[in-house]
Amino acid sequence: MSCVFLALKIGKVNWQPKLNKAAHHTSDYCSTEVILRRGQPFNISLNLKTTTQSWDNFTFIASTGPSPAESQQTKAIFSLSEEGASGWSATQEPSEPRCLSFTILSPADAVIGRYKLQLQVLAGNKSSSKVLGQFVLLFNPWCPGMF
Repeated sequence: MSCVFLALKIGKVNWQPKLNKAAHHTSDYCSTEVILRRGQPFNISLNLKTTTQSWDNFTFIASTGPSPAESQQTKAIFSLSEEGASGWSATQEPSEPRCLSFTILSPADAVIGRYKLQLQVLAGNKSSSKVLGQFVLLFNPWCPGMF
């Protein structure tokens, strides 16, 4: 099991800026930050320094604010799930060797703010965690079911 954690060495996190900016109507924002809209999926790819193994236990943590808490909806802990899951969700997409690609979806009523996204891999009683970066989550006037 420990070989799993040796293999989780992320070289680069690709927030797919062109794809996400177009999909989230944020291309005109003059910012280097990742700006996304709630209730809409976004894509992220991880380029790994080593070859991957089959991991079943990916867990993402999205948090915002000075004291994130699940009870306040400022922290979400979510695993890989089937498409169409409610709340925060992530699905793994087909990708090249040494690359992991995910589609992540925030709920339409997610708290607006600056988020930190972490990835945690669990295997047995061992875990490895990596901060993937930050993004800004905005109101989404295009999101169905909001009005």
